[in-house]
Amino acid sequence: PTAEASIVPLGTHSLDKQRYRWSWSDEGLPMDVRDASRKIQVLYDLTGFEMFKQATIQCDQTMAWEIAALSCSVLAAHGAYRIPNGSNQHYVLIHSIDQFP
Repeated sequence: PTAEASIVPLGTHSLDKQRYRWSWSDEGLPMDVRDASRKIQVLYDLTGFEMFKQATIQCDQTMAWEIAALSCSVLAAHGAYRIPNGSNQHYVLIHSIDQFP
């Protein structure tokens, strides 16, 4: 490896169901990961949109990227990344990147 990144899971988009599930609501993730991803709920405070408090929402791929971009901006992340996994796309925020010599 030439670099290491610190990430926070944001959510998972199901291409089949056109649904987005926030990582803070995913009981399959460890509690510390869910707590870290819960910070994104600040978007509800900023917008008043219920979608930021609901565990799952209807969502297409374009909207999933828009959520990632907005989250990246609000939480001052360095970027966002999509991890493909079959019909699921996992979105994460990149908070730090350490490059190795």
